[in-house]
Amino acid sequence: MARRVVAAVLVLCLLSFPVWADDDDKASPQTTLGVGGVFFTGIMGGTPGFDVFAQFPLGDVLAARANLTMLLAVQGVYLVLVEGTGILRFGGEGFTPYVGAGAGLFMVLATAIGQAQALITFNMVGGAELPLGDQFGVFGQVRLMGVMDPPLIDMFFGPSVGIYIRF
Repeated sequence: MARRVVAAVLVLCLLSFPVWADDDDKASPQTTLGVGGVFFTGIMGGTPGFDVFAQFPLGDVLAARANLTMLLAVQGVYLVLVEGTGILRFGGEGFTPYVGAGAGLFMVLATAIGQAQALITFNMVGGAELPLGDQFGVFGQVRLMGVMDPPLIDMFFGPSVGIYIRF
């Protein structure tokens, strides 16, 4: 399982290479890589996890974010969330609030019995970034995630905090 997480992070870095390899225009928006902790309420009574994202600029105020969340494993059950989110940023330099929405997959991997299930999700996110230097800073955000498990839609709330770097 750890190999898959490392492989997913490497794929995100490789996908962002064309953006951060171009140093011609330092004033343009930059690719952002972030890592942090998350706590989703309502999943097994509340589940902490590890959050990694790569955010690619689509202009001055828009960005696309690829997100991988790995929630704490309990008795051989792994919870993995892979999302794509469109981000709208308010402000340029300094404290920058943002909102976004997207969709993804919520995967439940039960290694003890050899079963897996993937469910479609949708999400909304709101948060803010605070730079601590030219290329790094901290972020805080909340995500509202809907997991479609027909005929139901389960809703989960997930605050997270972490650090980011820009290329």
